[in-house]
Amino acid sequence: MSLPLVVEPADLARVDPSTYALLDATWIYRDPTRSARAEFAARHLPGARFWSLDDVSEPDARGFVLMLPSPARFAAYASERGIGPDTHVVVYDTQGAFAAPRTVFTFLAYGHQHVSMLNGGLHAAIAEGFRAVSGEPEPARPAPYPAPTLRDGFIVPFDRVAELAAKQSEAEIVIDARGREVWNDGHIPLSCNVPWQELVVAASSDRGYIVLPSREQVHARLRQALGEHRAKQVAEGRLKVVNTRDGIHSELYDESWSGYSRRPEAVIEKAT
Repeated sequence: MSLPLVVEPADLARVDPSTYALLDATWIYRDPTRSARAEFAARHLPGARFWSLDDVSEPDARGFVLMLPSPARFAAYASERGIGPDTHVVVYDTQGAFAAPRTVFTFLAYGHQHVSMLNGGLHAAIAEGFRAVSGEPEPARPAPYPAPTLRDGFIVPFDRVAELAAKQSEAEIVIDARGREVWNDGHIPLSCNVPWQELVVAASSDRGYIVLPSREQVHARLRQALGEHRAKQVAEGRLKVVNTRDGIHSELYDESWSGYSRRPEAVIEKAT
């Protein structure tokens, strides 16, 4: 059984675990009392290995965080976890769909075609009957992973974002997926706010963990934010989305708002 990009726990349960590598890519946002690595040791899915976004991200002299790793850094980190170019990788996190999409995006950006995200993550899997284990896994046997090439159409540089902030484009649009209040306090000019939290809350309902929204839910939210015409352009692939967060099929501005706002040449707009 081949695995889709987003796989449901019930479907993964029918697949031989020896045919894929499982990664726990949990990352905890602004909570110094918690450690993703310690929580992995306390509870994770059998066979999973920990994928640290902090460790794999490329160090940046300007202080920008969670930057895409260099090809060599990505390849070495994957190799240390027993992953080769042909390994099918299944990624999950403990929140459900918070940090895992970023890791999936990284694999795809470097041309790793065999990658899936477990929708709903650890808690959805346990609810479906997967068992959880504790302790550190045995060290993986390193797998050869040549340094890959970054694919076109995945990362957008600051210069292009600055151009889109200066003049509206009929071919591209910047979507900022931060919360509405922080967007109001400062954002890239001509960007459109589509809060990620609103999408996943609508999709997750009362589950207690995050799941990805359906295509219909995403398109409905885009129609609200962009209007019918531009939302239809996005849906049909005629309007390219430059996204400052993961979550919508798009090109990614990797520096995100934290990087953009630190640049002295960046133009910042506030909601009136």
